Amino acid sequence: MTESAIYGTNFVVEPSDGEPVVLVGYPIANERAYVLGRDGQPCAPLCTGEIYLAGDSLARGYLRRPDLTAERFLPDPWGPPGS
Repeated sequence: MTESAIYGTNFVVEPSDGEPVVLVGYPIANERAYVLGRDGQPCAPLCTGEIYLAGDSLARGYLRRPDLTAERFLPDPWGPPGS
């Protein structure tokens, strides 16, 4: 799981919705999205957390910078082996 420079989820918000919150939405193709709490565990629906993205559209690490890769990229414990 890592940072993403572009969008990783989408959700259509209609002006007439009148909802007090905007939902995370659905991950784009070949991605997984998780909302995790401070403990790194999935949040309950509608709780506050951070969005973590995983999947084929993200980088596997920094080029020739294993130190930064280790610092900023996390393994995906819910994804396929090696993700």
